[in-house]
This record gives sequence, structure tokens and C-alpha cells, in this order.
Amino acid sequence: MKTDLNHYTIVKIGGSLFTWKNFKHSLKGWLESQRAKPLILIAGGGLLADQIRYLQTIHEFDDHQAHWQAIQTLSLSARFVHDLLPHLKWIDNLDQVNEKDGHYIFDCRNWLEQTDPLPHSWEVTSDSIAAKLAIDYRMNGLILLKSVPLPKSDSVDWHQLAQRQMIDQYFAKIVETDSCQNRLSIDWVNLRDWQEIP
Repeated sequence: MKTDLNHYTIVKIGGSLFTWKNFKHSLKGWLESQRAKPLILIAGGGLLADQIRYLQTIHEFDDHQAHWQAIQTLSLSARFVHDLLPHLKWIDNLDQVNEKDGHYIFDCRNWLEQTDPLPHSWEVTSDSIAAKLAIDYRMNGLILLKSVPLPKSDSVDWHQLAQRQMIDQYFAKIVETDSCQNRLSIDWVNLRDWQEIP
């Protein structure tokens, strides 16, 4: 039986933000602006996952092996974010969410190892992992913290964003499924340009 998390929102932190000097300050400020909203944060792999891609090109191990090595980097990224912002509540199991509100940093490796819900390929990154988690637990929404702005348009074309490498290739397949279409709220925040409205 899944923990009831439908009032929580998943926040995926893009790994490309980790090398930005103002990352800690901006993330802390953004989280303070969201203090009334229950959040579960997932950290992307960033440069750590990129190194797995690079090593795969050299040593030619298969995508299955690369997938699980990349999942390990998500644990390191979660620890990195928690070390920067230790007020976040660390969890590695969603059953550890025991409050009606609050902000958690989730090391999702155990969940992925136990459920193995996604293909083992580079089409899948933490974008898809966050979306899958939000859908499976029928959460209130998904927020993508990114390094770039969302292109101006009347509607969001996830396939086009994937072609531009702004999200992963598998994300659109998840969010366009019947189970979540018109239900899961997805927001995009360019953290590098984010400023709290006075």
C-alpha cells in the first residue's frame, strides 16, 4: 500500500544547477518562498551522471549497467543538496514522510531498485524519474527546477523540448499517458533567473 502523498509536490532539481555559484542561495530562497507547500525534492545526476556516459563510450558497458551506475549518482546528488541545506529532511523511503507538510530531500535509489519502473537507457533521466514518482503516488504536482527558461508558447510541447535537450526523451511518454493527462500539474522554474516577488 502506497503512502498517501497526494498533497505533496515533487520538485526535480536539475543537476546543471550544481556548478552554479549562487545555487545554494537561490535554492534556499526559492524553498522559503514555497514554505507553505509540502515538497519532496529529487536531485538530478548532473556532472556525475555525465561521467557515466563518458565512461560508457570508453569501456563499452551496456545501457543496463550504465542505468544503475547513473542511479547511484542520484544518491550522491541528494547528499550534496542535503549538505548544502541541512534543514531539509533526509529520506530514502517515502514511508518516512510522516508530516502533513514540510520539505524533504529524497534519495530515490531504493525506490528505483525495488520497483524498477522505467527503461534502462539514456532516454530516461531524473526528469522521467520525478514524473513517474509523481504519477505513481498521485501527487499534487511536479516542479522542474532548470537552468534555462521555458520557451514562450501557448502550450508546452514536451517532445519539442526533448529534441532541444531541455528534458529527457522519455518524459513526454510518461506525462501524456491517460493516467495523468489533465491531472498532473507541471511547472517549470528557471532557478537562475528566479527572484522572489516582494
